[in-house]
Amino acid sequence: MRRLLKMAEEKLSDRSAGPASGRAPGIQAVQTSRREANRLVHELRVHQSALEMQNEELRCAQVEAEESRRNYRELYETVPVACYTLDARGTVLDVNQDGATLLHSAPRHVLGRRLSIFLCESDRAIFTGFLRKVWKSLGQEFCTVRLADDETMVLALIGSKGGLNERKMPVVRLAV
Repeated sequence: MRRLLKMAEEKLSDRSAGPASGRAPGIQAVQTSRREANRLVHELRVHQSALEMQNEELRCAQVEAEESRRNYRELYETVPVACYTLDARGTVLDVNQDGATLLHSAPRHVLGRRLSIFLCESDRAIFTGFLRKVWKSLGQEFCTVRLADDETMVLALIGSKGGLNERKMPVVRLAV
């Protein structure tokens, strides 16, 4: 590395010293400057072209990602199963319409609340233990709990899979 730095310094000092011949140094310096400028402009155009190609690839990838996200959302909303996405505390981050309907609620009233409040009080400990198992294994787990409201009690088999969401945050996805 030092050898390259030394060579670069010598090259720069040779350029600034001017020609050794008796000709006027200004003409050669102008020609060198012009060649150097042309070389730099060419190099900048190559970099610009590469950036434009990368930008186009990124735009295509973004369109594909948006389409994939739309397809996932459509599937999530239309699958005939109650679906929930929970954070580490059991708070509902996402719910489909069937999931909200099962809890006799609108999706906006379920989001941000712990799913356990919709369970029969005696089954909340089972559900908490189930979530702990999911977090430990990050695999597929199952449990049976009773969903409760003022009028009815529904037995629910909950299947889950722990993992990371698109923001790399840990989540549990449940299907009831």
